[in-house]
Amino acid sequence: MTHPVPSPLYRIAKLLFLGLWFLEVLFVVLKPAPELVAMIRPVGAYGLLLLAVITIPIARRATLLVTGVAVMLGAVIMLYGVADRTDVEAGLAQALLFAGFLPTLHMLRATAQAQSRVRLSQRRFAHLPTGSRRDGITLGAHAFGSVLNTGSFPVMAAVMRADADDEERRQFALASLRGMNLAPLWSPFFVAMALSSAYLPGVSLLAIMPVGLVIASVCLVLSVLWFGSRGRTATGELGWMIGIRALQPIALGLAVLGLTVVSLAAVTPLGSLETIIIAVPPLCLLLLGFKKPAIYKVWRITTARMDQSYDDLMIVVAAITIASLAGQVDVAADLIRQGVSTVPAPIAIGGLIMACFLPAMIGIHPMIPTAILLAALTTGPQPLADVVLMGVALTGWSAGTMCSVSSMSVVVCSGLFRVPAWRLMVSANMGFALAVISIATLVLSALQFLLTQFP
Repeated sequence: MTHPVPSPLYRIAKLLFLGLWFLEVLFVVLKPAPELVAMIRPVGAYGLLLLAVITIPIARRATLLVTGVAVMLGAVIMLYGVADRTDVEAGLAQALLFAGFLPTLHMLRATAQAQSRVRLSQRRFAHLPTGSRRDGITLGAHAFGSVLNTGSFPVMAAVMRADADDEERRQFALASLRGMNLAPLWSPFFVAMALSSAYLPGVSLLAIMPVGLVIASVCLVLSVLWFGSRGRTATGELGWMIGIRALQPIALGLAVLGLTVVSLAAVTPLGSLETIIIAVPPLCLLLLGFKKPAIYKVWRITTARMDQSYDDLMIVVAAITIASLAGQVDVAADLIRQGVSTVPAPIAIGGLIMACFLPAMIGIHPMIPTAILLAALTTGPQPLADVVLMGVALTGWSAGTMCSVSSMSVVVCSGLFRVPAWRLMVSANMGFALAVISIATLVLSALQFLLTQFP
């Protein structure tokens, strides 16, 4: 539950957030002039810190707990003298990218939901036969989630019968979580991809997206086999087949959007995250046909939904800043790299994924351990290929947010499907998350072997 907040403070937070969004767009445009960007960036960094501070009254308790732990760890590191104010500033400057990324995602989500083809696909899912709804929900949550993120959950909740009992609501919520939380493995429109790209800017979307798609596809097949309906509908079709047909209206649009972003990232000097910040707004205008009423509506929805990003932004700031400080603890970073270097690749890959996943089971958002591990492993030589390391980070995030009470996905599903959050955490999804980790470990180990043999 959030705390009441004075409306003037709310307006100040919104204006500051909009200002930081504009500033980050400006930084991307001015990338050819790094000296100028370096001179202005501290203003944005401390503006981001100010935004995090003034939004404390409206943050979730779980967010405040995670942030509080990060602040205490950071204070301990600084007290021991291994890091200082410049490291805090560096972390804040790196986190500033997300002040441009999160509102851009809201704009894309609002634009997508305004498209007639998206609404047609929604209606098809709402009319799925009862026996195939769980399969359809998993596939639909994955497809819609690749662009809408947690915005896919309201779409899937609409498929549920109004008189559904407690167990049916729980099963539908778990199916939604399985589908949506596999999308961060490959979709560039997630904070997971953005955070990983911030530490591994040399890994292109063209390199990581196929790897994530392979893992996600295998896991979706496993979900249908494990949880899906065994029987056929009255027309003789399997549930997953009907779910795929319901996705047909949006399939081409999703493919074009993804290919456009990947292509721009490949042919420009911009990083993956910077490409999204710059490319998505013009694409949205194009989809809206440059019609003023539609543009105004999307802008109004985008700015309203920015109020829902303060928790994510606060955790991002905490995670990247503590990672920046922890990266200065050379002994810890050296131990992590040494540990990865001295064990076989499959054990190292599986161990790193579990290091991101297990803290989520005790309420620590996967963003914190993921950022710390990426910071440690990228400050010196380590044996894993960068694309493999990014796959590790995305898998830990995907599995962790699928069944952690600190995850916004679980919180949103809990409210929409009217199921206690702990019943979504303590569920068969835990076993499925471990299966996802196992599949990803096999795929990433094979990739590491191939890259070692054929560099």
